[in-house]
Amino acid sequence: MAQDTFAFHSQQSVYIVAVRGNYGFPWMTTLQSSKWNYDLPVEKEIRNGFEKRRIFNITSSPSTADFVFLCVTDYYDRDSRLLLGVFAVVLKPSDFTVDHSQLARMLAPTKVRDVALWQQTKLYEDRKRIKLNLLTDDFHEFALNK
Repeated sequence: MAQDTFAFHSQQSVYIVAVRGNYGFPWMTTLQSSKWNYDLPVEKEIRNGFEKRRIFNITSSPSTADFVFLCVTDYYDRDSRLLLGVFAVVLKPSDFTVDHSQLARMLAPTKVRDVALWQQTKLYEDRKRIKLNLLTDDFHEFALNK
């Protein structure tokens, strides 16, 4: 497991990215595409969660990051603002910067545990909005208690 060989500590650099996906296995079809549909509002909310905690430094490039926080979002339909699910995964930059089809294969449900430093899925349930701050809270709790 990837998390066994990586240690999180304060002041590490994180690259944050969010992309829109498809329901079911959103990362598969989205990440194979040569052009990603970035989800900037979600990325901003995740970024705000990191900034409020001031534990990790946000960087603008995966090449200068110690780890990558990737979110793949799933909406009710293409034009919807109703967020049905978020798949969040933390990767080593070397795993993130491979070509898109290789990244999609690595993040397949049966293989993601081999590359993920951390992962979590949040789903829309009982008409309750997905709280993205819970993703950053859960990640920080995991990273700091490791």
